[in-house]
Amino acid sequence: MPGFCSTSGRLTHSDKAGEVDCDENGIPFWKGKAAGYVVRNIEIKFIKPYLPKDYELRNCDFNVGSENFKNELRCEEAAKDKLCATLFWNMEQNNDKTKRIFNKWYQEKSDGSVDHVDFLWVYANIVKICSQDKYIYECKPKTHCKATICGKKYPNGGTGLGEEKLAKLVKCESYSGTAAYVSSRLPTTIHLCPVLFLKQVPELNKNPGLRSRLGTIFHEFSHFTYTMDNDDNTYNDKTILNEERVADNWFDDSMDNNAKTFDGFVEDLYHTSGVKTWADVAKLTGKTFSNSANENIINGQCKNSQWNKSNGADGLAIFLIVILVLFHF
Repeated sequence: MPGFCSTSGRLTHSDKAGEVDCDENGIPFWKGKAAGYVVRNIEIKFIKPYLPKDYELRNCDFNVGSENFKNELRCEEAAKDKLCATLFWNMEQNNDKTKRIFNKWYQEKSDGSVDHVDFLWVYANIVKICSQDKYIYECKPKTHCKATICGKKYPNGGTGLGEEKLAKLVKCESYSGTAAYVSSRLPTTIHLCPVLFLKQVPELNKNPGLRSRLGTIFHEFSHFTYTMDNDDNTYNDKTILNEERVADNWFDDSMDNNAKTFDGFVEDLYHTSGVKTWADVAKLTGKTFSNSANENIINGQCKNSQWNKSNGADGLAIFLIVILVLFHF
């Protein structure tokens, strides 16, 4: 069974809330509650997933070694656009490879089959995350960034230290602690702990299994109550992928409602096909779609990143051999 849009570009299946639709290009978009929520007088806004997002980088304009944190986040946003298109492309087709990866992480049925309603529920939340507008990255959180770096404890993970000191901490190969977290407070804000967030692989790379910054961003988005309302039940892939962990009913197993399960699925699915574009997604419904103007805006925000040449894979493969313990709130 396909994803949301048929070859004619019309909605073929509804998610549980019936809040996903297909646009004129045959690309799913979030239309729920008039494409927005108002909670405590704060609006949570959604737009077409391929449009440039209006996000705020708060307290992010500082350097850590050769990296400018503000620019690196802009590059992650450019990579996020590519990731979303690639996820849509795979889930729209819902082929055997996509089903196999879904069942690998969510393991709903003892016979290895996938419940299509539950598959669409996860897909609907990917559509929602990729369609969200007006959110904030806070780069100097005041709390919850505890870390141990090179054997020394930093109560706030190095936040607030000078640029020279931060540069030295990022070079450490022994570290654990918090890379990012969210809270229930609005507006939608992802708090990034600079040192441990930068220790993760930039953008999405060609080496599956290495935790990426973008995977962490998706992980944090999945915590919000208006998306998946995921918990942090475990960060251990072995626990999540334990073949004896099989639930025949959706969410009977705590691993299904687990943020690490979701970001593991997202990164795994991305690596099955290589990067796709929104034009590739539209082509699945027989449409010809050019998104070059929007892509130029999105990609133009990422300038002079050291990751643009290697896409972040080669230089960090050895660097990240150390086992990481990264906690998300």
